[in-house]
Amino acid sequence: MKTLSIDNNLYKANILRSSIQRDDLTVFPSIKKIPTGVSVIAVGDLHGSAIKLLYFLIKYGLIRCNTMDYAWLMGAYTENQAKRFAMLLKKSIKPSSLSNTPLILFIGDTLADRGMNDYMTLKIYELMKNFTINFKIIFSNHDLEFVVNFKKGLLRRNAKPKSFILGEPDSMARSMMNLHRSINSGEINEKEVQQLVNRIYIPRLQLAYYHRMDYIQYRSETLVFTHAPVNIGFLERCLDFLSKEKTSAIKFEFKMIYDVQSIIKIIDKLNNLFDLDTFIKMHKNFNFTFSMQAFEIFPLIKLVWNRNPSKTDSLRPGHKVKFIHGHIGQEYPVNKNSFNLDSYFGKTNEGQFPMPVAMIKELMVGGSVISSDFFAQSQPT
Repeated sequence: MKTLSIDNNLYKANILRSSIQRDDLTVFPSIKKIPTGVSVIAVGDLHGSAIKLLYFLIKYGLIRCNTMDYAWLMGAYTENQAKRFAMLLKKSIKPSSLSNTPLILFIGDTLADRGMNDYMTLKIYELMKNFTINFKIIFSNHDLEFVVNFKKGLLRRNAKPKSFILGEPDSMARSMMNLHRSINSGEINEKEVQQLVNRIYIPRLQLAYYHRMDYIQYRSETLVFTHAPVNIGFLERCLDFLSKEKTSAIKFEFKMIYDVQSIIKIIDKLNNLFDLDTFIKMHKNFNFTFSMQAFEIFPLIKLVWNRNPSKTDSLRPGHKVKFIHGHIGQEYPVNKNSFNLDSYFGKTNEGQFPMPVAMIKELMVGGSVISSDFFAQSQPT
């Protein structure tokens, strides 16, 4: 049986009023050793903050950096010196000494958010790929804004990027707007950005992720990771929507009671059918207002935007599901089977906030890890 642990669990802070560790982006992180047997680490909303991403990687020993170099990187980040940040990154960051690194799962809001410049985040993703750090990105509302602008050509030189849903782009999507300014000024190369997005960022996007916690046929627990809080029934509705978008000939039959196999099948099919063109089509001449009617018409929009607690699914006896998500702010979800990894850490460069992180630890037998990558699929090159 595998185990799930949550570092800096918001339940302890918000419900039990217990003290939990609070991190400060302006201070070099204290290194925390990843426990033996951990195969997946999920981190909450990045808020478009490259420095939060860097802080996380350093803290958990996934990359190496010294205190002085971190200070230089922090300075380049806060001054929005995109090219200098990339140069310091190449010079200062060294690969980890870890023999095996876990799959890193980003819960979303990685681009087009309140951070400083998306070019910096993309360069860290490139570094992670070069260091063979396996990672996936759960598609989110802020990532959606970035993708729509990118696919519509609005991030090209002399184009005019805009916010389709988020509101004021210079605050709610500042990291994307600053990337575009860096392209316009000639500080960074437009073609390089396109390559980073197409070769590294987009291939790692997916709508949901699952991890099966044990292998007993009639007793099983599954973890389901999404950006916003949802349930299996709603993921099935999204699958129905995508199936009809691909071909109207598909007749979709909804299940009323779920088990581990049906949950796996829904999420696998959902990710296989997922493509960005479906989202682009929904944004064509599209002025979005938050309403239940809009969510009914476009369930994929609700998938990345929903903030309301979801109803409990009907499961076969012996089968359990736990949901891990972000998006709702530094709150703890009402649903007892849900964990929220979102926090204010990274929304601003100042202040101390918790950084919730979920870890899946594999079964250890005689000092060896059993099935350490059961559902971690191979990454694109």
